[in-house]
Amino acid sequence: MRDPNSAAARGQRARRLLGRVLIGAGAALVGVSALAVVGMLPLWRPSVPAPPAAVLTPSAGPTAGLAVLSASPRPDTPTPRPPATVPPTPTPAAPPSSPPEASVDADGNVAAPTLRPSATVPPSPTPRPSLTPLPSLTPWPSATIPPSPTPRPSPTPPPTPVPPAPAPGLPVHLVIPSVRIDTPVVELDTRVDEAGNLEWDTVPFVAGHYGVTGLAGARANVVLAGHVATQDMGNVFRDLYRMQPGEPIVVYTADGEFTYRVEALRLVTPTEVNVLAPAEASQLTLVTCAGEFDFRTHSFSHRLLVVGRLVT
Repeated sequence: MRDPNSAAARGQRARRLLGRVLIGAGAALVGVSALAVVGMLPLWRPSVPAPPAAVLTPSAGPTAGLAVLSASPRPDTPTPRPPATVPPTPTPAAPPSSPPEASVDADGNVAAPTLRPSATVPPSPTPRPSLTPLPSLTPWPSATIPPSPTPRPSPTPPPTPVPPAPAPGLPVHLVIPSVRIDTPVVELDTRVDEAGNLEWDTVPFVAGHYGVTGLAGARANVVLAGHVATQDMGNVFRDLYRMQPGEPIVVYTADGEFTYRVEALRLVTPTEVNVLAPAEASQLTLVTCAGEFDFRTHSFSHRLLVVGRLVT
């Protein structure tokens, strides 16, 4: 009879226990994989931050018409009284001069009145003789300044010839200095799925141009697309949400380059495809994913659009 405490018996029990652990781990891994496939257990759920609200919806400017306060006083404001008129100070009248006194002599005859001597007015001071001004000095003769030479007319430089604008063409390169994007551009197409819905192709690691939207530099809506956060297709447009209105976007073609300037950033749902419709002006639209990632549908909840206008 085998001893249960022997080394062989202990080894057999250890191997059985290890087999059960491995079987349980395998069953758990199969269950997790099944939940991930049906979308009940998301294994990777990235999210892309949205642009600031001030960029998406610019604040309204100041009101053009401002209220002007009336110049009339309010009812509770006391009405100022007019200043009192001060009567002029009367000038004192000179006292009447006393009549001259009449004298009577010894015979009773009235003599003519004797006038009193008037007050003696002091003599005015003798004016001092005015000082005789010194004769003016004769100025020294100024040095004769030779006439300035007549400037010669500078030769008019010939006008610099302006090179003609390049013809509209297919985008081959995209540069956005503000967010450090420098990527090639390849051609993309659209296709219809089994349900009859229009699908837009994508390309990994670089930006793509949908040829059905128009040429760079033309009066059309040129649409370029790129990925933002993927596991195996790159993230060429990962910082597109950081852009601000007024920043330049340079699109290169085989014959030259065209500079667009950002006008607006928009956050739309995937079903809003009218933003990719043709336009009469020279417009550029950059498209990428935004919002939350849905593991069941393998797509993001929103799309971020950067719209620019041609300036050169």
